[in-house]
Amino acid sequence: MIELNQEEQSLLDSVESGQWQSKPDLAQRKLFLQQCTQQQLAEQTAHLDIALSKRDFEMLKSFAVKDCVNNYQTFAKGIVHRYLQERLDMAG
Repeated sequence: MIELNQEEQSLLDSVESGQWQSKPDLAQRKLFLQQCTQQQLAEQTAHLDIALSKRDFEMLKSFAVKDCVNNYQTFAKGIVHRYLQERLDMAG
């Protein structure tokens, strides 16, 4: 038999007495966490070099500042990610 410390025994007792209840949205939460994990595991970066018009580049930097994003490259990455995710959701 495994020896439990006082805290572990207290937790076991509370589980066995029915004090713990599953959340009603457990399936949704599990799916969300799985998606987050998959995204983190898949987050290998690739670089993309694009040429923008000076006007578009200045607008990009301006919108990044307005959205309180310190780095316009991070802002651009977010735009591309949201666009691709919406396309996947529409196709899905």
